[in-house]
Amino acid sequence: MTLILDSMTFACVALAFGTSFCLTAVARIVARRTGMLDWPDGRRKSQSEPVPLLGGVAVYLSLLITISIARWGFHWEWLAADDRFVVLLLVSGGLFCAIGLWDDRVGLRPRTKLLCQILACLPFVLWGRSVDSIHVFDSHIEMGFLGAVFTVFWLVACSNVINLVDGLDGLAGTIGLICCVAVAVLSNMQGFNGPLAVGLVGAGTLCGFLLHNWPPASIYLGDSGSLMIGFVIGALAIESSIKKATGFALAIPLVLVSVPVFDTCMAILRRKLNGRAIGEGDRGHIHHYLQDRGLSRTKSLLVIAALCLFMAGVTLVSAYFQNDKLALGLCVALLGLLIVGRVFGYDETVLFFRYIQAMSTLLAATSGLLRTQLAVDRMARMKGAGPFDHWHELTERVEAMGGLSLEFVCRHETAGDLYHLNWSSPRDGYADNAQADGAAWQFRYTLPGNEGIQATVSSQGRLHEHLRGQRLVDLFRLFDTFCRSWLSVPALTQTIDSSPSIIAFPEPELPVAVPTKAESHSFSATAAPTRAA
Repeated sequence: MTLILDSMTFACVALAFGTSFCLTAVARIVARRTGMLDWPDGRRKSQSEPVPLLGGVAVYLSLLITISIARWGFHWEWLAADDRFVVLLLVSGGLFCAIGLWDDRVGLRPRTKLLCQILACLPFVLWGRSVDSIHVFDSHIEMGFLGAVFTVFWLVACSNVINLVDGLDGLAGTIGLICCVAVAVLSNMQGFNGPLAVGLVGAGTLCGFLLHNWPPASIYLGDSGSLMIGFVIGALAIESSIKKATGFALAIPLVLVSVPVFDTCMAILRRKLNGRAIGEGDRGHIHHYLQDRGLSRTKSLLVIAALCLFMAGVTLVSAYFQNDKLALGLCVALLGLLIVGRVFGYDETVLFFRYIQAMSTLLAATSGLLRTQLAVDRMARMKGAGPFDHWHELTERVEAMGGLSLEFVCRHETAGDLYHLNWSSPRDGYADNAQADGAAWQFRYTLPGNEGIQATVSSQGRLHEHLRGQRLVDLFRLFDTFCRSWLSVPALTQTIDSSPSIIAFPEPELPVAVPTKAESHSFSATAAPTRAA
């Protein structure tokens, strides 16, 4: 189908432009008289004086008036071709505008605002357009009853994406203008007159508003405008991307709004990883990055507009050749260049990978903690007659933490040593060469028992790079449980008058080298006396 810009089309677009320009001027006056102003705060809102906030209401009223006159006054056949879609789009769009106006006036809690947005989508989704199937590359996915859920999610997401990026004069209006024009061309390719007409009228409306909103702006959209524009873009993207044979072509509208979506995803990632609320504003959006690099507000707006124009061009080319892979490939390439070139998203990407690294370290430490807990439970249930039970398991855990030696001594205050166990790692003799590049550690734990008996476990080792995930503090629990289970043996006092038993596991072949260069860390602990069983 070839787009024919006849006199009716020009008249409707001109009507939208003129109505929007005039209503925006009126809205600026009404906003000052009613106190609907955006006050500077010295941080994110850096304007020198309060700015009116009723631009979104003017845009919606212009859209409503123009479509009503064009449909029922001029009997524009393009709008008459899809009355139901147009009417329900205006109804849900009006609800989004009202929610944003309410939020601008009194402020809504994030959950309340999200619930209201979901409810505002329902007229369009339930009685208008709902995605029945999704086409991704060569796959066809039937949605069934989930189609309505997906449609609501898409519309709410689009509205919030535009709302979150609306932090620069003219930005939301410019993005909306580019998307409306792109949607009009896509609708013309598919032969859909309804979204084609709405897209052209929407473009004319936003042009009239941008004359007031271009930097430095004399009026802002407010949430009433950004939420409504986001919803209209999402609804038009669905309608213009429906393929009669295969369903909703997801890649097309996703690439079209990829720049604001990318900015929003980075904002969510940045705020979550920094422990902040998603709705909490910051100076980390793409327009902030550009301004921090020395660009003015106008130049920053033009750079973002150029990125959106490129994505719109990619969308149109891929739709013409019916090649979703081309669209997604070029989209990912451009966003990747923004990250690699440190234009935007580099800090968030580094922060994300550091978070993944920290989570991996935590999971590794958790696995070690689980093994320690199992060893402690087995030792606590030990019913043997002496320290030989679980000695091998204890040495394995010590060696896993980089331990080079382990010594257990059971001593009586008058009779001296009762039992004396030694273990030496095969790596012990090589502590002075390449194996000895880690920090040295020492751990000694003494547990007093009854009748002058006490048990002492001591160990030393080196913390190499590949052992960073180990928890040396777990040695405390292991040594404490081992000593307690041994001191609870009733027959222990019968060995006081006997000679001490000294056992080595295994017999060391090389002398133990004393660390001289590495940093040393020493730990010692003495437990309170306990009563033997």
